[in-house]
Amino acid sequence: MTRHLKANLDAIFSLLPERQAEEAKRRFLEQSVSRPETLADELKWTEFDQHGRFLRGGCSNISDLSTRLVANSQEDPDIHELALRGLAGGIQPGALERVPGKQRFHWFLPFTPTRPDRLSRRLIRGLCVTEALFAEVLHLFNPSADLSASETRVIFQTLSGVGLREAAATDRVSYETKRAHVKNACLKLDCSGQKYLVRKVLGQMVHLLSISDSEAVHAEVLEAYVSRYLSNDVRLVVQRLPNGRLMRVLESGPQTGTPVIMIHGLMFPISLYGIAAHLNSANVRLIVPVREGYLESRSVFSLYSRDDLLTSSLNDIALYMKQNFRRPAVVLGNSLGAVASIRFATRHPELVSRLILLSINLTRTVRSSENFAGHFYGGLRTLTDRPDLFRLVNWQFRKYYADESICREILLRLFGSSQADIDVLEGRISGVPGHRMFSDLYQSSTLGVADDFGFVMKSWQREVGALDMPVIFIHGSRDPLTKIDEFRDIANSTPNNHIVAVVDGGHFISVSHASEVWQHIARLAAAGGGDASS
Repeated sequence: MTRHLKANLDAIFSLLPERQAEEAKRRFLEQSVSRPETLADELKWTEFDQHGRFLRGGCSNISDLSTRLVANSQEDPDIHELALRGLAGGIQPGALERVPGKQRFHWFLPFTPTRPDRLSRRLIRGLCVTEALFAEVLHLFNPSADLSASETRVIFQTLSGVGLREAAATDRVSYETKRAHVKNACLKLDCSGQKYLVRKVLGQMVHLLSISDSEAVHAEVLEAYVSRYLSNDVRLVVQRLPNGRLMRVLESGPQTGTPVIMIHGLMFPISLYGIAAHLNSANVRLIVPVREGYLESRSVFSLYSRDDLLTSSLNDIALYMKQNFRRPAVVLGNSLGAVASIRFATRHPELVSRLILLSINLTRTVRSSENFAGHFYGGLRTLTDRPDLFRLVNWQFRKYYADESICREILLRLFGSSQADIDVLEGRISGVPGHRMFSDLYQSSTLGVADDFGFVMKSWQREVGALDMPVIFIHGSRDPLTKIDEFRDIANSTPNNHIVAVVDGGHFISVSHASEVWQHIARLAAAGGGDASS
């Protein structure tokens, strides 16, 4: 340990009593050494059916209470190792299997998820328990035991099925030394013998089953949607915020790429399909917090009592950014979310280095014979002051959007004046029809949609002029929902703002003109201080 690091650790842990400070420094150093192989606070897990078929996996962090869900086991080598074990068959529920040549064991626990709407089938959760993670949980439940690293290790070895003679040979110590470590561990954990030691510690390790399920269970609807449409493009993370609320986040692109926080709009999944290749090429790490009211697992009635879903969601995004980033980041607002991002930037300017508005939807399209959007938005604007009626209208649309053929007809009417958008919606670019994705999305997003429309249709334009940061509008020249002329005056309200027009682009330019758009966003992000790191 360098003198500089020791001085920093002494200062950091100086608030602790002397014994606890020394223990904290020791544990920090032990974990920092093992960190390249696996994080001490990470639990990798998989879920199997009774035949060993892989259903999903995850990586749960016991420190920051976040879970990254994995639909494809090959995304993570440890999860893939568990998946291959399930594929090999012969898993016995409750079995604990040592992994040869590695400091870990696999533990297969039976469980039955609770479902309010149907009977649940019995599943098996496979846990990858590393020695570092084992030590963390052991300390969590026995904080005053003061176990040494050698005592913790021998407990791990014993639980893994390693005999004392083999453990002694592996660690190049005598058999008597290992026996002494077991004896000391039994004394400190108040166990009368090795059998009772294993029994007690194994019972404490069951805590890992709840850790693997604690946050992931809250993203059931979103997880199913991602698995169906976006598993090749995004990663799903569920994270607990400092205020106790949950944040569901979709990530895409390289982990080391320039971070861009996207505040999404109504049809955001269509813009994410097939996006990974373009983000990798542009070296952009896109982070999309899924806002309250969209792809919700919670009941409509529990959300209906909330007066302003948008405000609470923007507050959550601010907390998420403070928790995960050290510097201001580039914020990208898309469609209806572009207007929401303006509100976010005015309330949290210290978190935003640059604001990019992609395909902003002002819902102010002029009525015309060739454009249904103007008629639709004009009708909705008459209900601006009646949020109860607003929600009822959107509830009616929920029924019609559930029918895929009607959904297709509605969207073709809205976007019919843009051939580029029609190509996106018909799946000619991405390979998956956009109306199918939107039909599934709307069923669990009704209140989020209503809340967004209600906000955008109210007066907010003066907030753009109040922003003390550059605002860049990236917009299709043939966007059927909002014409460039409709916001040109707003965009020109300050000299640092400017408009990037995508020739022949419609509303879904991030798909139809993906390479051009994401390369441009990458350049803006790099120039706008998008080097915030998590």
